[in-house]
Amino acid sequence: MIIPEDTPQTPKAPPQSRELEEDAEIPATSPPAYPGHESGSYQAGTSSTQPLYVPVEPLSRTEPAGRRFLKAFGLAILIWFLFAALTSSVAELGRQSGRALREHKDAATAWPLPSDGRMLMCFKGPLAWDTIDGAHHVTLDISRTSDVLYLFSRGMETVGNVAIVQDERSAVSADGEESQVVSVDIVARGATPMWSHVFAVCALERRNGEKGIGIFTPKKWHSGGHYPSFDFDVTIRLPRSPSGHPLHVKSIETNLPNFEHHVGDLLGSVNFDSLSLRSSNAHIFSRSLNVTHGNFETTNKHIRGHYESHGNLTLRTSNADIVADVSLFNHDPNVENVLNLQTSNAKIESTINLFSSLNHGSYTVSSKTSNGRLSLSVPVLPPDSTLHLSANTTNLAAAVAVPDTYEGTYVVKTSNSRAVVKSDRRRDPTGKERKSIQWESGTGPYREGGIEWKENHVSAVPSTEEARGSIWVSTQNAPATLYL
Repeated sequence: MIIPEDTPQTPKAPPQSRELEEDAEIPATSPPAYPGHESGSYQAGTSSTQPLYVPVEPLSRTEPAGRRFLKAFGLAILIWFLFAALTSSVAELGRQSGRALREHKDAATAWPLPSDGRMLMCFKGPLAWDTIDGAHHVTLDISRTSDVLYLFSRGMETVGNVAIVQDERSAVSADGEESQVVSVDIVARGATPMWSHVFAVCALERRNGEKGIGIFTPKKWHSGGHYPSFDFDVTIRLPRSPSGHPLHVKSIETNLPNFEHHVGDLLGSVNFDSLSLRSSNAHIFSRSLNVTHGNFETTNKHIRGHYESHGNLTLRTSNADIVADVSLFNHDPNVENVLNLQTSNAKIESTINLFSSLNHGSYTVSSKTSNGRLSLSVPVLPPDSTLHLSANTTNLAAAVAVPDTYEGTYVVKTSNSRAVVKSDRRRDPTGKERKSIQWESGTGPYREGGIEWKENHVSAVPSTEEARGSIWVSTQNAPATLYL
């Protein structure tokens, strides 16, 4: 190959810098020794980049043992409290779960039994009731032509009031006919919605023709939590007859412990074939009523009011007084009217009027108490009637007064006091000009005798078997008195 002469020559490399050459002659130095390491006889280079002193970081100081103990102790206490709170919460959750289960089981006992009758409907729980002013309301209608209308309660901590009244609003039904319905209003007070599952009100049919209402609360309360006291207001509203004649009701029965009973002014507007009101620890009061057979019972509270009966009548309590105006109407001398008044540790005070639709009647009056004053007054007794009366008490006075029409024997007795018989008969109550014959024996604490009206001044004393009636007045440690 031919190379032209004008080809440029390759330029020569410029001479290396002296500094580079000198740098190349400096030997490489070893890295600095570790802190605390002595390099021995090693000689550092003379480069200006080599550090003359490497600082050593100081060791941290050890924390005192006492402080470390306090921190550990505080941490242990914190862990203990957290563990205790956790276990307490779990235990409380278990207790609440157990309490809720027991409460559910107890609430389930607030329910009718098969023996209570066939269940027609029940109201239980917050959605079953109408709530007005914080109280639960329900109204049940029962046919007044039922053979028996009955109300009862069962369970714990149940108190209330029962009122039997006549309602003007229910005189006529919607179709213009005479109302055949007895309305029963029930108001549960003190029962908040959270407790409405604990009680129930049910309509029942015990037997064919016997309609009733039951109020149920738990039999026992095992949960250990607070149990509220329920207060029920029950109003039995009887329709008023638009014809003006007395309304006829076959039978009403109540068995409501701890319920007060109030009977309104029903005399002349309602006639009951049978009325039985039973309670305990609550009083019974009647403004006026007319019943063929009546039974009124309670305990530890009084019985008061006005009662008329065309058959048998019983007023019974304990540890409380009986104060009553009673009228008995006899319609068959062969079937006697019976009045029974009984209490204890309290007084009996009664005015008893005895009437007959015929010329004479037959009556039995029995009264008994203890440690209480006994006072019976019989202002009215048809002539030629038969009256058997007994009055017994202890430790306080006994006194009986009968009208001039009474004829029969008597016994008045006491102890540690006097028996007294007082008679002031002047005129024959029949207007027949008969003469009063009285015989008597005994002195001091015992008197026995008899009294009758005799025609033609007959003075013969009849035997006890021939006597028309009998009176027995007895007490102890106090006077016994009979007024003839």
